[in-house]
Parts: sequence; C-alpha cells; structure tokens
Amino acid sequence: MSTVHGKETTGSESAKEGKAVPWPLLKGWLEQEEQKVRRRKGIDPNDAARHRLPEHGTPWNGVRSQLEALRKEDTAESHGRLTVYSLKGSREVQEVCEQAHRMFFSQNALFTPYLPSVARMEHEVLEMALELLHSPSDGAANITSGGSESLYCAVHAAREWAKVHRPQATAPEIIAPYSVHAALEKGCDLMGVRLVRVRLGTDYRGDVGAMRKAVTKNTIALVGSAPCWPYGLYDDIPALGHLASSEGLWFHVDGCLGGYLAPFAEAVGHPVPPWDFRVPGVTSISADLHKYGYAAKPCSSILWRNGDLREFHYQLIVDWPAGPYLSPGLTGSRPAGSVASAWAVMNFLGQDGYERLARRQLAVGRRLKEGIESLGVYSVWPSELAVFAFGSEELDVQHVVAGMSARGWFMMGNPEPPLVHLTLDAVPDEVVEAFLSDLAAVTEDVRAGRIGERGKLTYT
Repeated sequence: MSTVHGKETTGSESAKEGKAVPWPLLKGWLEQEEQKVRRRKGIDPNDAARHRLPEHGTPWNGVRSQLEALRKEDTAESHGRLTVYSLKGSREVQEVCEQAHRMFFSQNALFTPYLPSVARMEHEVLEMALELLHSPSDGAANITSGGSESLYCAVHAAREWAKVHRPQATAPEIIAPYSVHAALEKGCDLMGVRLVRVRLGTDYRGDVGAMRKAVTKNTIALVGSAPCWPYGLYDDIPALGHLASSEGLWFHVDGCLGGYLAPFAEAVGHPVPPWDFRVPGVTSISADLHKYGYAAKPCSSILWRNGDLREFHYQLIVDWPAGPYLSPGLTGSRPAGSVASAWAVMNFLGQDGYERLARRQLAVGRRLKEGIESLGVYSVWPSELAVFAFGSEELDVQHVVAGMSARGWFMMGNPEPPLVHLTLDAVPDEVVEAFLSDLAAVTEDVRAGRIGERGKLTYT
C-alpha cells in the first residue's frame, strides 16, 4: 500500500488518493496481452486449448530454426538500441560478456562454498563496486538478481534495523519521492511496510521539505533516486542524507540506473550531483551491474556503508531438516554466468574502457539533443544522466510514438508529463542518425495529420 503526501507538488490525481489498480482492470489487461500472443501464433484468441509438450522431440537444427524465426518477430536490434536493447556498450563488450556467461552458464552461484572460482569472482566484483562508489573501508556488498531485488533487500534490511534502532515504529513507513522506481512499492508491499510517496517539486525532484513534514514516529527510512527512471534527475541526496541523519533514519539511494555510469561520467568531466557513500547519511545503495556495468542479465548489487548494517540483510534458516540455509540475497539459486560476465567485462574494460564508453554515451546524448531540437517542435528534458527524454507542446507525442513504432523503433514513454523516453548507450553513429532521420519523417507525418494512431507512453 502507498499514499502520496504533500500539496504543492507534482503527481497524478490517482496517486494523491493512493489508489491501487482494481483487479478487474488488471485482469482485462493480462487477458489482452495473452490474446495478442495467440494472434501472433495464428490461434483464435478465444480458443482455450493450451500449448502442449510435443509427444516427440525435434532435432536441434529444427529447434534452432524455430528460435531464429521467433527472433524475427522481435524489434530489430538496430531499432531497439535506445530502449529495449540498450546498455550493451559495444559489440566487443557483448562478446566478452556472452563468452564469459557461457563458460559458467550451468553453475549455481548459491553454492559458492563448492565453487571457489565463482566465490572469488563475486568477491572481486563487489570489491571493485565498493571502490567505485567510494565505500568506507568497512563497507560490504552483495550480488542480487536485479534492481528490484536490490530494492527489496534494502527495504528488508531497513525494516529489521528499525526493530532495533526505531522500536517506536510499530507500523513501519518508508518515505520516497513520487518518481522513485515502482519496484520500491512492490518491496514495501512484500515486507509489510507502508510506502509514503511524497509528490515532486516543480523541478521534478523529491521535495525535501515535504519529505521532512512526512516523517512520523513510524518512519524507518528515506529513499532517493540517483537518478530516477522517469526523468533522469537526481534527488537532492546530500539534503536527504542530512535529514536522515538528523531524524535517525536509514537512507537508501537507488542508483540502479546510473550507478555504474556515474563514476566514469564524473571521471571524464561530466557534472554528476553528489550521490554515493561520499555523502554523509547514505546507508545503502543499489546499483545494477547489468546496466552500465554491461554484465549479463540478471545482475545487480546492494552495497552497505558498513558490515554491521549488512547484518540486518541476512536471513539464516536453521529450523528445517537439511541444516543451515543462507543465501546472499532474497533468491536462492542464481546464475553464476552473470557473476562471471560482470567480472570478465570489468577486467576487460578497466577504468579507461568504461571512461571511453561514458564519453561515447554522453556524445550520443549531445547529438540526439542537437538533432531533435533542430526539428523545432520538441523540448529536450534536462536529464542529468542515462535517460534522454523529450516532449512537445505542439504535437501529441503519442502520435509520434505510434509513427516511430510503425517504422520498427521500440519506444518507451512517460505519461506524467507526456514524454518520449530513451536510455542512452554508446551506440554507433548510424543508429543515432537513423533514429533522427525517422523522427524527422514521423514529425512531418504527425504535423500533416497522417498518423491517427496513438502509441503508449509506458515503461512495460
């Protein structure tokens, strides 16, 4: 359950009332998605028959042909590199990632006591992560399956910490800006914690003053984004760190999106707001290795300011027949291939390689901004890292999304306010120029009223 606190700020009407999506609407959406799959398969959407396991197996060549045919139904990689296929770095990096993953693809990283190679790689990846995010010498970290699990781990640890350090919080609450990732709400729901989403200021960042007013005896933690997914903007992490310290609260920074880009963007001279463990008051940080760390999915990390704080993360299970059970995160089995890919890419690229990709990614953003603004009808959002978003007061960007989708581009968007949402990566010039060329043509079509369909502005 979540509510939204505050008045003179930004957010949707439904969010003000803290409404959940009614099950009939969600059920209808799920049924529509299933019907789409059935239509693509050439099956009557109303046919209730299930796909069955084949009675006899098919030789690999035949199975591979089927897989290749299925891949052709997807968005072409060249037209998804700014959204669904972003965060690859370069073809060379992906080859390293894929080969390392393949070497360990059948290993289960749950069993690192029996897999010393995986244990060593995981240890070294996490030590590099702690160094990059300026952890104190007694900092600690864990690998997780993705940003969602990292956030779940942060919520769980904060809840357990509060049982000791804020026992007055009998109905625990976490305060976060309206723009915080949706996975935080899922984590709070799973952990029995109420999420208080504080609506945004006019700059679309978390309103620190409103967050201060939202603190109650039940507050256990604050969360800020670095940057947030919808807008690519950093919340005021130093101010939130000060607030958390003064109120005796846990403070988690969600750096899942830009956590492994920011250190290298900063190193090449790009202004990055203060956000990591250099900021006093920051308790934990989530950062995705499978984003700008360029590891294979799924692979994220949760970092703790010190090892004592990580104590509240672990769950050691002993009351069952098979002996002590301890896993590094909320999941049990996890792919060793992802750990190997992170280790391989980090060693392959090194500091200078990541800086080279960061320079390229920033250059892609500048070229997109120049090309899109030259069309005269779009305003580029002042994102600070990773995200590239643009809107228009003259055109309905949902028509633009529909037109670009018809040309094969996979598009994401934000409805509040209406924005086209891209994820920047170190893509080749031809991808950028192809996107700008198609956008110019679609813009003319929308202006002329030749595109009546409206695309969706959404994350998933």
